[in-house]
Amino acid sequence: MTTFEMALRTGNWGPLLYELAPHSQAVVELAPQDHPGVLVRFVDGLPAVPRELLADDVLDIVVVAPSGKVCLRVTPPDGAAEVPRGRSGEGSWELRIECTGQRSLHLYSLTGTPFPTDAELEALAASVGPTG
Repeated sequence: MTTFEMALRTGNWGPLLYELAPHSQAVVELAPQDHPGVLVRFVDGLPAVPRELLADDVLDIVVVAPSGKVCLRVTPPDGAAEVPRGRSGEGSWELRIECTGQRSLHLYSLTGTPFPTDAELEALAASVGPTG
């Protein structure tokens, strides 16, 4: 599975929802194959955030292409996933995660980090429900 080098644009976590340090770096995996119930794994960085986010933790995940187009939206509570076709552009892309308890993370890719492949996006979508 591909790992993605990212940095935090904005985010809050913890029992008091404290603001995480902007531009903190993290290495992320989407829907790692070795743990089918995991939607997002933080391989490195963001120590205040759990290493693995499960469907029970997540309200919404959005992957945004460099062009600004939404390329994936999954909403685990609804069991819904949408993978629009036709992503385009090169440059920084975004990963937005809204979790239970008003916790959230808004990450951006670091220079040279590839955009997730269609297979990786579809694996994440399939981990929560049917695509449409």
